[in-house]
Amino acid sequence: MKKVAVLCLALACVIGMWSCDNSNKNKGNNGKNNAAGLFSISATQQVMFAPGNLQYNPAKKKWQFAERQYEVIGAANANVSATYNGWIDLFGWGTSGYANNMPFTVSTKGDDYGPSEGDIYGNNYDWGIYSKIDGGGWRAISMDEWEYVFSGRENAWALQGLATVCGVKGILLMPDGWVPDEYGEGPKFESVACEFFTNVYDETTWQAMEKIGAAFFPLTGKRVGTQVSETDESGYYWTTEERGECNATGVKVHYNSKETYGSGFWRELFSRSNGMAVRLVKDVKGK
Repeated sequence: MKKVAVLCLALACVIGMWSCDNSNKNKGNNGKNNAAGLFSISATQQVMFAPGNLQYNPAKKKWQFAERQYEVIGAANANVSATYNGWIDLFGWGTSGYANNMPFTVSTKGDDYGPSEGDIYGNNYDWGIYSKIDGGGWRAISMDEWEYVFSGRENAWALQGLATVCGVKGILLMPDGWVPDEYGEGPKFESVACEFFTNVYDETTWQAMEKIGAAFFPLTGKRVGTQVSETDESGYYWTTEERGECNATGVKVHYNSKETYGSGFWRELFSRSNGMAVRLVKDVKGK
């Protein structure tokens, strides 16, 4: 396991009260209200992140992005089945629907998922490429690209931090080149360099963050079979890379409310059978 970034943690100052409008939850997403910040994934390439985690309705055979970046399905992922008429957002690796790798698969055998060998980068096992969601052009992100966002881009340490958005905990990334407003009038954000966790946003303050292109990755929990766990503790996100013996790489966002440190973004190996979140990206013109 490779440690990609370590983030400070402590509950401190609150920016506004938690008051969030969830009235449009799960009504379908167009993502048009989320400002698209640009994030370097290599020295020459930038992407924008999808406006929310990937979701699927098995009964309707429909993909969509979460209506809001902080939206998670949570424990309801346990209802997953081929006929379930509701949304799920935890998927086995490579379950785009291609070659009968269905997003509602609940097998606990790693070799029941994705290609028998090889990465899914750029092929139909990639959820974004096969589904052509939201007009197409979306794809999954590789481990090297994840790592570059968190540790390779310029000033990377100052562009990441733990956050709570409308009561949902997760990790927050600021876009390339972001700097605090010199007059202190812009959105408030404390980076990884701070000693304490201080980023808490209500709907109004979060909208201001989205306008400057902030990307939020909520704690999602994890599904094994139909059992969902860690919904308030960790977020698990797939990468495109296969690592043999029915495993693939993923990244983990960990939050421990009982400690004042130890949270962060980690690279790990997971069985392909784990139900984990997917956040797609779209390539933009090279730098």
